Amino acid sequence: MRFFSQLFAPSLLRALVGRTVAVAVGALVVLAAVALYESNDLVAKQFEDEASIVAQAAANGIEGQSTLLQRQASLLAGLPTIRELTEANDRNALDAFLLPQKSRLLVDFMDVADLDGTLIGGAQDFKPGDTLKPDLVQLVQARAQQSWSLSDEPQGIVIRAIYVIRGKDQEPIGYMEVASVLDNSYLKTINTKSDAQLALIWNGKVRASTTTIPEGAVFPSVEQVDNAPGDVFVQDVTLNGQSYYGIFQVVRSQVAKPGVLAVILPLDALNASQRTLLVILFVLAASLIALVTFFAYRSATAMTRPLEDLAAAAQQIEAGDLGVRIRQRSHHEIGTLERAFDTMARSLSERERAQQEYLAEVRTVNEVADAVVGVTDRERIFAESLSRMVALFHADGASIVSREDAPGAPLGSGGRLIAPTTIGIDPDTAVMLATRVLVNPVYDPNQIQHLHVPQSPMPHGRERERRPRRRAAREQPAARTREPAQERVPRVGEPRAPHADERDHRLHEADARRARRRSHRAADRRPRACRAGRRQPSQPDQRTARPREDRGRQDGAQR
Repeated sequence: MRFFSQLFAPSLLRALVGRTVAVAVGALVVLAAVALYESNDLVAKQFEDEASIVAQAAANGIEGQSTLLQRQASLLAGLPTIRELTEANDRNALDAFLLPQKSRLLVDFMDVADLDGTLIGGAQDFKPGDTLKPDLVQLVQARAQQSWSLSDEPQGIVIRAIYVIRGKDQEPIGYMEVASVLDNSYLKTINTKSDAQLALIWNGKVRASTTTIPEGAVFPSVEQVDNAPGDVFVQDVTLNGQSYYGIFQVVRSQVAKPGVLAVILPLDALNASQRTLLVILFVLAASLIALVTFFAYRSATAMTRPLEDLAAAAQQIEAGDLGVRIRQRSHHEIGTLERAFDTMARSLSERERAQQEYLAEVRTVNEVADAVVGVTDRERIFAESLSRMVALFHADGASIVSREDAPGAPLGSGGRLIAPTTIGIDPDTAVMLATRVLVNPVYDPNQIQHLHVPQSPMPHGRERERRPRRRAAREQPAARTREPAQERVPRVGEPRAPHADERDHRLHEADARRARRRSHRAADRRPRACRAGRRQPSQPDQRTARPREDRGRQDGAQR
């Protein structure tokens, strides 16, 4: 069912398979039509040849029968006994002599007549005064020797041959007639090896046939057959509900009207052969169409299935899903297209991911800035800023440490460090870390991020899962433990060495820029304090002239 749904659904697959099958079916139809036409023509010619052969054999048989009868009549007319009995006009003697000759020669009629044509003896019964056919006698008299005729008589179609009986001085003394009836049995002797049927038609009636022919059967007339080319007329006839292929020829006689010799061949064999040929052609055509459809479907799916996957992937990308991937299954041009499309999708996904991360970081910075703009509550500012930074840097803990003057002390006289806001770290620990950073001469107090503080309770030296490459590139506690005096952390804004990962390098630069901006903002709001002995209380204007190192240490303590 899925095969047919794919095959008949409007798609490129249906177009390719349909065109291929249409071309194949068209070629098969043309070949089948040509083969069917040629086969029918060959079979029809075979039937026509067979019928023509039978018709020619029947015509030759009738002509040969007439020749045989003439020879028999000539033989009997030359016998001395026949001559003597004819001269004596002895009927009984003639009847006794002719009767055994009739059986011996296998003829149907045998008569002896005088010169007027009146019968004087015969091998069969006849009435006194019966005569020979007048036209036949006239023909013999005109030709002066012998003649024959084919006529329609009550007994059937009869061939009569006549010969002149001469006396001792060779003068004509009478006529010898021999006749044979062309009945059904005679026609069956003509055709014994064929399925063709013979029929003799005279005056529109069937006078003899080798098969049963109904009375109302319609056959071509003598005029139709005589007007046909070569006196051969071809027409299909139906007898007893069965179709026959018929060939009709004119049978001519010297004195009587011509008749028609019909040779009919049953069309059942022809129809059966045509049906067999049609079945064979249909089976072959169906098999070839099925094979063509199968191979066309396989060839088309080899092209359309990858295109469907590419189209679906393109729609997913259009919908915003850049994580789609294309599996390469082809090895030709479509395979190249699949590889290029997959590479393009991966590039778009990487760019989108980098862009989203960058936008997230920028959005976080903006949210931090927006959170503190217009807020006058210091604790709220510290809490909002610290929570945003923890989320931005994925830190485990963070705190803000500031130095506050003692109550009643002048501004900037110095005081203790306090941690007003902490996340994930104890306030005392945060103050201790800030104190160590301020008093440690190894680190620059202006740095915003540091890798490791010796003896720190914070897990800064631990490898974090979220940023493995970034921390692996920056944390080397073993080297710093062995040579702490040579370790140096780059200052804020100092150019970095190229990083192995371009994305991390961009993140470092963004962190540095954000740190500088936060440092500048915090410098305007942090409590002003100076170390003891560095500034006189009577000189408040010297706050801005603090050494850069002291300001940096205080900034580091605040962070």
